[in-house]
Amino acid sequence: MEILLFYISTNSKVLDFINYLEDEIYILGYKSIKVPIEIDQIKTINYSEGSIAISIGGDGTVLYVARLLANTNIPIFPVNFGNLGFITEIKKNELIHILKSFIENKIETQKRIVIKSDIISNNEIKTYKALNDIVITRSNVCKIIDLDLYINQEYVCRYRADGLIIATPTGSTAYSLSAGGPILEPELENIIITPICPHSLRVRPLVIDASKEIQIRVISNTPQIITFDGQITFEITNKDLITIKKDGYVNIVKPENRSFFNVLKEKLNWLD
Repeated sequence: MEILLFYISTNSKVLDFINYLEDEIYILGYKSIKVPIEIDQIKTINYSEGSIAISIGGDGTVLYVARLLANTNIPIFPVNFGNLGFITEIKKNELIHILKSFIENKIETQKRIVIKSDIISNNEIKTYKALNDIVITRSNVCKIIDLDLYINQEYVCRYRADGLIIATPTGSTAYSLSAGGPILEPELENIIITPICPHSLRVRPLVIDASKEIQIRVISNTPQIITFDGQITFEITNKDLITIKKDGYVNIVKPENRSFFNVLKEKLNWLD
């Protein structure tokens, strides 16, 4: 079994910890492989069946790793080396214990849905995935944008807003939460549609079943911006059709005896 160690190549803080991890993994009798990554670059990797992935960093690191390993059976251990960290629940000092427990089949993984977007432009299709969210925002900070929303090809409404967030349950505690969206348990099979600063107070976030397909058309004449997990960004126009739907799962390892509500209380400083 190979254990893949993912980390941001420019983050010097993690290097000592990785050296420690390599020693511990060797003692356990397994092979470790360092996989340095750069968030703004798309990477492919080779891996063997039965591999394990350890993401060392903040939520941004595990988002990158999740897109890379979506729809594989590789479990991801998200180790918190960042700040807030809703996804990176594993603390540095408990990783080895959790790794041993997983190898001994004492803990399981959580399946979390991944969404993908097909952007149809000039008879070409670009496809990108996200674990947290796909966000359409204005390119001109002084103007709102108009977006038409369809669900399973049924027209729903037109948004006049600063943008629109399509989030997974995992992403419900990210940008969508800041924009007034609901918090969902991460294992739910739903998709959240959250407008950013809508012009009308009647427009509210929607939660739909993850089996449904979302279609979005930009109505505004000027190019706008689409972003995947806050990491992949490019322009779209009113000639493009954006479709978004569920595209399988990633397997996230979580600590024993730590519920989602424990994480919320810790990260959001909820009072007892």
